[in-house]
Amino acid sequence: MSELEELLEKIDPRNTIDHYSSIVEDALNNLDIDSAVTPTWEEFKDTIFLFYSSLTSTPYGTSQPNPDALDYIFKGEAMMLLDETYGENGSAIAFNMAKKGIDGGLYQVLKSIGSHYAQKGAKSRIWGSVVGFLGGFDYKGVKALSEEYIAKFGHILPIEMKEKGGYWLIKNFEHVLCQHPHIIKQFRETNK
Repeated sequence: MSELEELLEKIDPRNTIDHYSSIVEDALNNLDIDSAVTPTWEEFKDTIFLFYSSLTSTPYGTSQPNPDALDYIFKGEAMMLLDETYGENGSAIAFNMAKKGIDGGLYQVLKSIGSHYAQKGAKSRIWGSVVGFLGGFDYKGVKALSEEYIAKFGHILPIEMKEKGGYWLIKNFEHVLCQHPHIIKQFRETNK
């Protein structure tokens, strides 16, 4: 197996996109939600924290989240995830949805932040792997890798990428590799 093939296996959608989607599905399935609404801010925060800690596999290394860290974590990473998902004042928007049961209520809030978490996690894993890999090659090495890539995957590349030609591909090879899992996932789904 070539070095490029090893990278492509590492960033394969099963190991990136599907992996993070599976984490979200497990977290949603394991969370015991009594209702589509959360009447108080405290209940909302508790539910978001439990869901977030399930996504991140309880960051404290314990089987249960650390209750003393509830506000710290919520106000930090979990709050950022709400704001990234719903925009400015995301926590207020999401709480309103959960409190009133509108637009899918609490479950939809959890699905939305879970989806955002999965996309962000997969993107980070893919980008980190690609950048770390390409950092070990000079221009000639990247050119050889891009030629190997075109030989193996040129037939499934989007037309926009193919039309731009070889130089564009070499210059933007990091971008192409970061898009590879999405291209492969789409190819697999359309060829089932």
